[in-house]
Amino acid sequence: MKTLLRERLVECGWKDQIHMMCRQIVKERGVNIKVDELIAEITPKARGESISGGSRISPPSVPYT
Repeated sequence: MKTLLRERLVECGWKDQIHMMCRQIVKERGVNIKVDELIAEITPKARGESISGGSRISPPSVPYT
């Protein structure tokens, strides 16, 4: 199941979007940003919980088998 999910995330470009968002945050805040800070900022956006200040990214739905 994890493998299927991982493949679907790559296929739909979600992983690339998250990577680009991380790069943008590092570019804006500098290379001295702590990993914990980056994770705290990216996680809500990656889960599609971000409402203000950015685009909403939704991972693909994976059918239960």
